[in-house]
Amino acid sequence: MITLKLNSILTKKWNINIPLSIIEPYIVAFCLFLLIPPYFTWHVGFRSILIFACFIVLLRHVEFKDYSYLILFLLVVVMYLYISFRMSANPIQFFAYTSIVVLFFVSNDFMLKTYNAFVKIFAITIIPSILFFILIFYLKVDLSYSIIPPYNELKSYDYRVYPFLVHANTVGSVLFPRFFSYYDEPGVVGTIAAIILLSSRFNLKKKTNIPVFIAGIISFSLAFWFTFLTYILVFSKLKTKIIILVIAITSVGFLSQSELFNRYVLERLRVEDGTLAGDTRATRTNPFYKEFIQTSDVYFGIGYDKSIDITAGDSSYKVTIIRYGVIPFFIFLFIVSFFAFLKLGFSTEFFVYLFLLFLIMYQRPYITVFFYMFLMLAPIISLNVYKVMRLNKKLSTNTN
Repeated sequence: MITLKLNSILTKKWNINIPLSIIEPYIVAFCLFLLIPPYFTWHVGFRSILIFACFIVLLRHVEFKDYSYLILFLLVVVMYLYISFRMSANPIQFFAYTSIVVLFFVSNDFMLKTYNAFVKIFAITIIPSILFFILIFYLKVDLSYSIIPPYNELKSYDYRVYPFLVHANTVGSVLFPRFFSYYDEPGVVGTIAAIILLSSRFNLKKKTNIPVFIAGIISFSLAFWFTFLTYILVFSKLKTKIIILVIAITSVGFLSQSELFNRYVLERLRVEDGTLAGDTRATRTNPFYKEFIQTSDVYFGIGYDKSIDITAGDSSYKVTIIRYGVIPFFIFLFIVSFFAFLKLGFSTEFFVYLFLLFLIMYQRPYITVFFYMFLMLAPIISLNVYKVMRLNKKLSTNTN
C-alpha cells in the first residue's frame, strides 16, 4: 500500500503555474545584479546580452500618461543621441546608451516591483558576504583564497577571492579591512547601500534594509557615512538627531585611539586645498578641469576620445562635464529632476531625491551605464510610496 502511494507521488505530474508578472521583475533584477558587476562576472563578456534582456522585458511595461511624458521622451531621446555621438559609439554601444531611454517610461507598478526585487537580491546575497567578512577579518579565521586580476585594468593590485567575498590584495586593505562584498571597491557597496536606504527613508523596520545598513557601515565608504549623517541631520526628528550625534561622537572618540582608524578613516576627512583628502573621484582630472572651465570647450565638452587619457580612472561630475559639456550636463539634471517632479511634486520626498541625485552625480555619475541609471530613476517610485504612506498617516491623524 505504501509502495503504491510512493509510486503515485513519484509519477504524478505537478503543474506549477507562476504568473509572468511575478517572474519578469526578478529576471530584470537579477540581470541588474550581474551588471553591478560581482567578481564572478568581471571577465565574462555578456553585459550587452544582460542589457538587451532588461530592455526587452521593460519595453513590455512602457506607458505614456500625458503630453508631459511626450515632452520628456523627446528630451531624453535627444540627450542620449547626443551622448552617443560624443562617445563615438559603435552599434553595440549605441544600443547600450539609447536603451536607457526605456527606464524613464516603465509603469510605476512594474518599476517598483523590479526595484524591490533588486533590493531583495542585493540584501540576501550580501548576508553571507558579511558573515565571511567578519569571520576572516575580525575573528581571524584562516580561510584559503584564490587570486584574480582586477575588473578595472587601471587598478595596480589584484584581488583575493574568498567564499562570497572579494578583497583587495594590498597591505592597507588587510591592516584596515573595508567591506568589498562581491565588488571591486567598498565605495560600490557604500553607494548602493546609501541609495537603497535613502529610497526607503532609512526605514530599518524593513528587514531587507538591515543587512544593507550593516554593509554600508562596514564598507567605511565616505559616500555612505556622509549620506547617513546628512539624512539624519536634515530629515529626521530632533530626538533621532540627538541620539545619532551622541553615538557618532562617542564612537569616533573611541575609535580615534586606533592608529589604523586615524590613518585610513579620519585622515580621509582632512581638508586639503578645499577638498577632502579622501575624495579621490577626480585625482587625474582636477588639473585639466581648472583650465578647461576657462575655455569655450566647457559648453559642449571635448568628447570621449579626447578625454580618455585625461580622465582615466576618475569618477566625478567633472568627467561628465569634460566629455559632454556643462550645458548638456545641466540639461540632463533638469530632465531627471523634472521626471522626479512629475512623480513626487514639491514634497519632502522630492528633496530627499534631489539629495540622492547629488550623491550619484558626485560619486558615480555613470549616465551611460544602464545599471546606474536604474539606480538613479527607480528610487523615485519607491519614494512615492513613502510619500503616499506619510500623507495617509497625516490624514488619518488629522481625522482622528
